[in-house]
Amino acid sequence: MKKYWFIILAVCVSLLFSACQPQHENPSQMPSPYPPGEIPNSYQPPYPPFEPTEEEQVVKTALQKVSEILGNPQEALKVQKVESKEWANACLELPHPDEACAEMIVNGYRIQLLVEGKSVFVHTNQDGSIVRIAGENEMGDISDKAKNYLVEKLGIPTEEITILEVQEVEWPDSCLGVVQPDQMCLQVITPGYRIVVEVKGKKIILHTDREGKRILQAKR
Repeated sequence: MKKYWFIILAVCVSLLFSACQPQHENPSQMPSPYPPGEIPNSYQPPYPPFEPTEEEQVVKTALQKVSEILGNPQEALKVQKVESKEWANACLELPHPDEACAEMIVNGYRIQLLVEGKSVFVHTNQDGSIVRIAGENEMGDISDKAKNYLVEKLGIPTEEITILEVQEVEWPDSCLGVVQPDQMCLQVITPGYRIVVEVKGKKIILHTDREGKRILQAKR
């Protein structure tokens, strides 16, 4: 009799031990959290799609229009500088001959381009749908004046000179930021240009005033 009860007790302990073991479910038999017939999209882009800024979009639109007007491919139009502006009239401060311009504030941009070694300034409205071209440097052809300086001062043939960059700057003194021995410089803001020129693979940097009447070679 005791042996019989011992067997029953062993069987109960065995069943109890088996019930306490973790059950391993077959993943294929687990219920899906998605509705029947719906397959989740496993690809999720890590970043949102690229959206150009307003300024980038305006520049893109303006370059297309300038390319059509000047007949130059867009690849030949090198953007030098972009700045927000508030134009004083509806003509973007560049009226055509005998054109009446409404006196009103027009938000837009002023874009400086380098086209075939020459500076071209473009005025646009807020979205770039209206474009006015100021022409080769409002203050005269500063690129040609820089080339003439190199021809006369350094004896470099014109055909060896390539204008790489023309940048508007405000020099901190009357010496155009180029301090020379025994020269007094007035500490006054002097508007002008920084011009980068290439001659036979070598870069030369020139500092000028706004009109190009004074040109100095910067030390590197």
